Amino acid sequence: MFRAIAAAALLLFAGPALAAERSPLELTAFQDKTDVRKMPEGEWQRARPKHPLPARSTVRTGAASWASLLFIDQTQIKLSAHALFQVKAISRDGQSPTIVEIRKGKAWTQSKTPPKHFIMRTPAVNAGIQGTDWVVEVAEHGTATSSVLSGEARSTTNTARSRSASTRRPSPPRATRR
Repeated sequence: MFRAIAAAALLLFAGPALAAERSPLELTAFQDKTDVRKMPEGEWQRARPKHPLPARSTVRTGAASWASLLFIDQTQIKLSAHALFQVKAISRDGQSPTIVEIRKGKAWTQSKTPPKHFIMRTPAVNAGIQGTDWVVEVAEHGTATSSVLSGEARSTTNTARSRSASTRRPSPPRATRR
């Protein structure tokens, strides 16, 4: 009987604390027109401060806008105006990769401790980041430029590998056979 009462009390008092568990990613600040879509096929919503973002969320910024994101591991990303950014996967355990994609605009990223498995995708290049400060910019036509300010990145395309600042153009679509 005592165990049942103790278990009920634990659920009663711990339940709100567990429900209030911090989101693994949140939109911490923004300026002007910034929208969030929680699923790829979902509706766009106006961003709000401390907006929790689950995996598969997309953030877009308008003209003269910016947005700041904070991951649970304290990795910060600041998006420029006219950015389109999607979170593909978020690591909760440090073992699985965090995967993000910037489709256009610029993303400045800073981490106090280098993330173990952080992948930033663009239309032209995928970068496995092992650093603490980096910038990735994707032009309107898909050309990507990346610069690692501290640490290193391994970037891959269909035809090239690089371990330094790089500019890549998207590969042409591959023909599929039927």
